[in-house]
Amino acid sequence: MVRDLLDAMSNWQRASKNEDPRRFAARFRLMATLLERPQDVIAQLAAQEWRNR
Repeated sequence: MVRDLLDAMSNWQRASKNEDPRRFAARFRLMATLLERPQDVIAQLAAQEWRNR
């Protein structure tokens, strides 16, 4: 799964040639978090105010 993410991200980076490398790195960290800490991501989404309406 991690290899799939890395392949996808490298393709995305090549397609986004004009994107700032710092912004790319920040987005990469967010995407990696989905794999490394899915329970934390789910907890954050479940706690969103719009979920309680």
